[in-house]
Amino acid sequence: MFIGISVAVAAIIGGVTNHLAIKMLFHPRKPVIFMNKRLPFTPGLIPKRKQEIGMSLGHVVAEYLVTPQGLAALLKRAEFRQKTQADALRLFKKWSGEQAVIARTLAEWIGEQRWSDWKDSAARGLESAFQGLVRHIWEERGLARKRLPDVVQGWHEGRKEALADRATEYVAATFAAFLQSAEADRLLRKLVPKMLERTGGLLGSLAGMFLDEEKLLTKVKAALLEMLKAQTFQTSLRHAVMREMEKLEQLEISALLEKVAGIDSVYLLLQRLAGKESWRLRIEEWTGCTFAEALAPAQNVAERLIPHLVDIALTMLAANAERLMRAIQLPQLVEKEVSRFPVERLEDLILSVSGKEFRAITWLGALLGGIIGLLQSLLFLFYHVSIP
Repeated sequence: MFIGISVAVAAIIGGVTNHLAIKMLFHPRKPVIFMNKRLPFTPGLIPKRKQEIGMSLGHVVAEYLVTPQGLAALLKRAEFRQKTQADALRLFKKWSGEQAVIARTLAEWIGEQRWSDWKDSAARGLESAFQGLVRHIWEERGLARKRLPDVVQGWHEGRKEALADRATEYVAATFAAFLQSAEADRLLRKLVPKMLERTGGLLGSLAGMFLDEEKLLTKVKAALLEMLKAQTFQTSLRHAVMREMEKLEQLEISALLEKVAGIDSVYLLLQRLAGKESWRLRIEEWTGCTFAEALAPAQNVAERLIPHLVDIALTMLAANAERLMRAIQLPQLVEKEVSRFPVERLEDLILSVSGKEFRAITWLGALLGGIIGLLQSLLFLFYHVSIP
């Protein structure tokens, strides 16, 4: 009985001690204050050292587990590239058949307000990037101080003559087409009587009395069309175009812009062409169609283009793996996530993985305690038996 009680007491002490030691890893989760003093061993080890654990874990992950060399090697592996390309193609095929409207889908995913804020932010970003690009070309590359021969490749006398010929043909053809329209008829019906009135004298009076207006209108249109076809008119028009082009080619681009477009600054031009509201409207147009409509033009080249783009992207990421890791700041990221992770969830996670081992440790403590109790009782009995 003495031996059995000794073994049982020692086993209970060993098991309870190990169980309490395991529990003290997580409990108590907050300091226990008694008489304005914090009791020792409170809070538990993991809650107390949570910040240090996060820092150490972040350094271990960054230095030994997820390294730039390991990341680059992963991105260069043929199996990983093939899987990524296949996933990208599968995702494209999935969305290329989707009939949902892009804007509506994004609004459902992130919320109406965030979608509106995102459009404003994207419009500002596109406006800033576009204006920065144009300013770079306009100022740093000196485009404002250049002339047409400097910026138009192959600008020479033959090129100017060819442009003048096309401009002459275009003006004559446009005016001839206008003369065939109803608007030209209305305009000539107003102009012909005024021309006759200005003629004055007997000729003007007789023309107004005896000439039929429709016949006169037909004759005027025929005369104008004949004039447009006349070689002398086209030669004169061509010479006028050539003279104007010679004037324009002597102007700097900034002065040319002001003369042709009526804009005295490239910045005013940017505000008119690509302001924030303009970019927002374009974003709404781009996202106002369905995924299938947006991706339809790319379906013919997707199978050839997407693997190539994925390969380029992975190659660039592999080449800049170290810079990417610095930008991600993996140690700080791991530390932040560990500090935000609830201790309750951490305890459940560790127990779900190592619960059997922790129970084994508890029973091992009971076994060792029982062995110690057995040896202690046997030594005690041996001592009392050997010494009368």
